[in-house]
Amino acid sequence: MHDDYVRRIDDGEAWVLEEAGELVGLVVLRDGLAALMLPNIAVAPAAQGRGHGRRLLAFAGEEATRRGYGEVRLYVNALLVENITLYQHLGFREIERIEGERDDRHYLCMAKPVVSSPVT
Repeated sequence: MHDDYVRRIDDGEAWVLEEAGELVGLVVLRDGLAALMLPNIAVAPAAQGRGHGRRLLAFAGEEATRRGYGEVRLYVNALLVENITLYQHLGFREIERIEGERDDRHYLCMAKPVVSSPVT
């Protein structure tokens, strides 16, 4: 939540989703060593429940394929059960559990394979 979005935009890492001229969602994508990393995805509260998160995740998968990656990875707070359930339903699987700096914070690293196109 405390990210430098000006830098993210300048670096070409932030993508937005608009509907009727209104900002409804955001996804941040970063090149990783083995996967396209998805450090942040958000949908405006008033726009939730209309498939925007799924569209942003699908875009991340398409972008991973375009960049030649075999998977997309994201981190999610282990307490966000609804989000984890959605990610699992969309094909993500848990690959690692990480303890946060505070004892009460735990995160899951989740990955979803994508069909990669050979980079030419």
